[in-house]
Amino acid sequence: MLLPDAVAARVQAGAELGEAMDAFANIRDVKRKMGAIGVLNAVCPIASARMSYVLTLAVARFLWKGKYRK
Repeated sequence: MLLPDAVAARVQAGAELGEAMDAFANIRDVKRKMGAIGVLNAVCPIASARMSYVLTLAVARFLWKGKYRK
């Protein structure tokens, strides 16, 4: 996931992603609310829906271990 420069710089300096996103979005406890993806896609509900769909497809592979080629 590409991060805004300000967030990436904080993470590279040793901050947790949640802390960096709190500072970036000026929202307290982002990681327990909407998460980094939620903040970055807040202006685009279609992108959020797509991410949900992609995540659902990715999880299926782990739910059905042994049914997919490695």
